[in-house]
Amino acid sequence: MDKIKDVKSIYRESFSDSADYVEMYFNRVYREEDARVGCDPTGKIVTSLLLQQYQMNFAGTKVPMGYIAGAATRKAYRGQGYMARLLADTLVFAYDRGDYFCALIPAHRWLYDYYSRFGFSTVFYIREMRYTSAHDFTYEGSYDRIDNIAVHEVYDAFAAFNEMRSPVVIHSYDDYLNIIEDNRMDNGLAFALRDVVSGLVKAVVFAVVSGGRVVVRELLAADPDAEAAAMSVVMETYPGMSATVIAPASDSWTGPIESRAMMRIINVAGVLKSMAAADPSMKMKIRVHDRDLPTNSHIYVIDRGEVVINDGYTGRLDLDVTPSVLCSIIFSSPAMGRIFNLDTHRPHISLMLD
Repeated sequence: MDKIKDVKSIYRESFSDSADYVEMYFNRVYREEDARVGCDPTGKIVTSLLLQQYQMNFAGTKVPMGYIAGAATRKAYRGQGYMARLLADTLVFAYDRGDYFCALIPAHRWLYDYYSRFGFSTVFYIREMRYTSAHDFTYEGSYDRIDNIAVHEVYDAFAAFNEMRSPVVIHSYDDYLNIIEDNRMDNGLAFALRDVVSGLVKAVVFAVVSGGRVVVRELLAADPDAEAAAMSVVMETYPGMSATVIAPASDSWTGPIESRAMMRIINVAGVLKSMAAADPSMKMKIRVHDRDLPTNSHIYVIDRGEVVINDGYTGRLDLDVTPSVLCSIIFSSPAMGRIFNLDTHRPHISLMLD
């Protein structure tokens, strides 16, 4: 079975990416072990997706997370349940692989409802910060611009700034190089700023021009001064253009937010154990009903940093939920978390080559 040939064919038929991008994606990003496929009765591959593995900063530790990319079905086979069966099989595979979570970015708005049927919750949100070309970004520091951001010095700063956002999806160095290449293919701007005095990298930026305006896909900075300096570079590079900065919907943000991506809990016990270890004062009894992953369907007793499965427990439950509802609670704002006496935070995901 020539899996990559079929997966590539389905990808080309389903998505409008340029031929150059498709070649880059399958040469640099695709891995045979990530490819999950479904066949028709004759054995022909008719549906496929990639279940890539990332790490996620969660509850003070790094946990494995699956990420579904390129999910698609050949046009002639759509509406016949092939993707539904593939997704169900993929969730089991993710559990067996050891993933705690699985995330995805729906390609269309209507797909949010579709993926919710498989236990995915919309928990990743963004805010858009808009600036006109007349906006003045003032700063006090002195910075040198770094255009070759593929060096480890810049990646290390990028990774450190990103992980300050916990919970957050982590990018490896190889992922980072793919992000740079993706941005280059979009004729984008990518640079870093180094503080002249300390010699430390203080900001990393990825931006593209889209719809007649500059879209800053990611702006990671050590402090507000470096952030302002980075935005000054962006606006000077594209004079006369307005800019939109895609930023996390942080815990403190109270303005409008937009849905960005979805996530599903794959290993309930693993997730709850991470939370209990991070907060030994956590004391709850939670029953989970998981139709797609019955191995998660238990009563979990959490006390003094430990999680014990006790399906014979008959007392009062603090939560009686599906994985979708549990995920929505765990990754809600701190204000919502206080209702359930849980330490909750909004997660962030970015630069996923979507």
